[in-house]
Amino acid sequence: MNDFAKFFFCISGFLGFAIFFLVALLIHGDAFQALFYGASGCLLFSLSGRFLLGFAIKGVVDQGIAPPENRQAKVSSQKESSILTQEKITAERMTEAVANPKKSVVEAKV
Repeated sequence: MNDFAKFFFCISGFLGFAIFFLVALLIHGDAFQALFYGASGCLLFSLSGRFLLGFAIKGVVDQGIAPPENRQAKVSSQKESSILTQEKITAERMTEAVANPKKSVVEAKV
């Protein structure tokens, strides 16, 4: 979970606490009961925020809109795979050169 998601949960939880606490304090007039309702509102809003954020992220993934980090990761993974392929070819040629030291490295076509 990235920092933005944690921030979103924190803000939504605080908003739920503040709303439920103030409404319960105005209705009941008891601070302890308002504190209980505020804690319940905090839990309710933070879970709702988590659900909404997950719903939004799933919608973005389903549409095929990838964030720039994912695009860069795909490009870097393609570069890494081409580098690994080149390393394998180089290792095979070096093994062949060590196994057959008398074979000429360059073959000229006449």
